[in-house]
Amino acid sequence: PVKSLRTAVVMLMSSVWHGVYSGYYLSLGSVPLCLIVEDLWVRKIRARLSDAGKQRFDWVSWFVRMRWFDYLGMAFLLLRVDSTMKYWWDVCFIGHLSLPILYAIGYVLVMAIKKPEKPTTASEQQEDSGKSTKKSD
Repeated sequence: PVKSLRTAVVMLMSSVWHGVYSGYYLSLGSVPLCLIVEDLWVRKIRARLSDAGKQRFDWVSWFVRMRWFDYLGMAFLLLRVDSTMKYWWDVCFIGHLSLPILYAIGYVLVMAIKKPEKPTTASEQQEDSGKSTKKSD
């Protein structure tokens, strides 16, 4: 039904499957937030880029995704809420704070970048050229 809800349920079940440590829930519970931001960028922005832009986008998005894995993966390693929260506090919750910032930047870019124009068929081009010659007559 709802993709974000479905993802949250999958992450919850994955946490249960891994065990009872709270770090699993902190880590996997944050994944749906990352996916919402990633989904905006991939669906709305990447689709509007040139081939060269898509290659650069893919590299940057891979790099950012790996940093999110690093950040969220610490909860898996530390396992406990107090240890995880101390680590996240020490790095200023950068992984979580980056999400609304990147979402806002993505939203602004979506508004600023025009959608690629739909390719016209040969018959549409002929109609357009016919209209332009009639106007000049």
